[in-house]
Amino acid sequence: MSALLNRARTAVRRWRLVRWEVSGSERFSGLPISLTYFGHHFGFRTILQKVFAPGYSVTNTGRAWLGMPGVRLTPTNKSSDIVALAMDYAQWQARDTGTGYYIPIWTRTEIIVADAFQQMKKNSSLKDDLRRIRKNKIVCEVSRSTADLHTFHENIYVPYIRSRHGELSLPDSLDVLKRTLTGGELIIAKGDNGEMIGGIVLGRNSKRIYARAFGLISNEKATLKTGVGSALYKACFERAEWYGYDRVGFGLAAPFLNGGLLKFKKKWGVRLLNEHVDGIWLQFNKTTAAVGSFLINNPFI
Repeated sequence: MSALLNRARTAVRRWRLVRWEVSGSERFSGLPISLTYFGHHFGFRTILQKVFAPGYSVTNTGRAWLGMPGVRLTPTNKSSDIVALAMDYAQWQARDTGTGYYIPIWTRTEIIVADAFQQMKKNSSLKDDLRRIRKNKIVCEVSRSTADLHTFHENIYVPYIRSRHGELSLPDSLDVLKRTLTGGELIIAKGDNGEMIGGIVLGRNSKRIYARAFGLISNEKATLKTGVGSALYKACFERAEWYGYDRVGFGLAAPFLNGGLLKFKKKWGVRLLNEHVDGIWLQFNKTTAAVGSFLINNPFI
């Protein structure tokens, strides 16, 4: 009986979604734009960061039914410029009418170790990074110390995630990283003064080494110019080679091709894996200049 009840609750959650009304300035043009979003937190964060400049207003207006298979997929609020509904691929297929766009909320990424070493030899941007690493005397060390992990989590990782994503940030807990460290390791990047300036937590499974958490000290732009990001990635590939793995998993990437993190991974030869389930259906209600700016400046997969 309890199993049936749990399945019923899961089904209800899939079709009854939290509804948010958002208004503000479009990220590139500065023109006013509005969005109605139905769905969960992760997709909400993804779409907000691409549509709006900082300073937008958000109102939770309750919940609404997405509808059932076979019911026409139409915007629930035609007063908004954009309507976005979080749903899985099967839900979209059951209701697709060809009136909007379905994009993955995220796509999983990996980099082949041999490709990364080749990129270091031929990619001009990576060559510049390697010179910066040497110039700034950045050194990467391997640690399995829970004390080091605690320092990384509290002083580097959590502030880094919050500075990038604000109130919509979803950093992993210290307990999650401790479990990853059980079969993995923490790579610490230190500057010329010996202080920790960045780090990355690596886990291992049967197929690959994978990055669980990445972080840099505050003032990210200045820190990145030292080459520390590439120093940490390079250390990942060296550790993978040492263990005998031929690839490193680098977690999730948003589906927008202009994302800074995806661009950084691209110069290492990143591969996008077809391992996404959840997505966002986008309907554009108005052909305003702000909507046009969003589409032009945010090419998506």
